[in-house]
Amino acid sequence: MTEAEKLEAEAKLRKLADRLDRGSDKAHPLSQKVFEKVREAVQHQWEKEKAASRSKKSVQEKEPPPKKTKGQGHDHGHSY
Repeated sequence: MTEAEKLEAEAKLRKLADRLDRGSDKAHPLSQKVFEKVREAVQHQWEKEKAASRSKKSVQEKEPPPKKTKGQGHDHGHSY
């Protein structure tokens, strides 16, 4: 199978998947109750990650910056 054929087959599969999703949505629409449960789960996960991010950031602010060793001058790894 050539690269062009692979790309064409992938595009056809995506189109088929989109059609199946649309058909599934029509046949089995999400109820408001299910939608709310998903929204709450996503919001809970987002808040959890945000809190973890904040605590990680506060720990980093409390730690002193790493000390430079003799080999860590101002060249920042550039080769000249």
